[in-house]
Amino acid sequence: MSDDGIVFRVAADRDPGGLVLGDIVDAHLAYERARAARSFWVNLFALLGIAAGISTLIPEIFGVHVQQSVGAMWAASGVVAIGRVIAERKWARRRSQLLAQNAIIEDSRES
Repeated sequence: MSDDGIVFRVAADRDPGGLVLGDIVDAHLAYERARAARSFWVNLFALLGIAAGISTLIPEIFGVHVQQSVGAMWAASGVVAIGRVIAERKWARRRSQLLAQNAIIEDSRES
């Protein structure tokens, strides 16, 4: 058994050239990467939000420059998090479309 990863074997008559399965796997992997990136940025956004809230409630803990930096990082991470949500939705939609197309192909072969 190889440790190179997952291997898919599809009958040539069901997926000539492996294009359908390859597209589905590529879309799924891109979706998983987008989901992980979104999760990271949303969590960073939340942590920076907590730091910004604390620095606003108790300003003497942090200096003015730190408060401004935390606020700027919070805003920037929010923008990136929104972008990652959009990318995740895009790949989820692409994966769903490919799976639906594959289901149509499978249904047509069965009848």
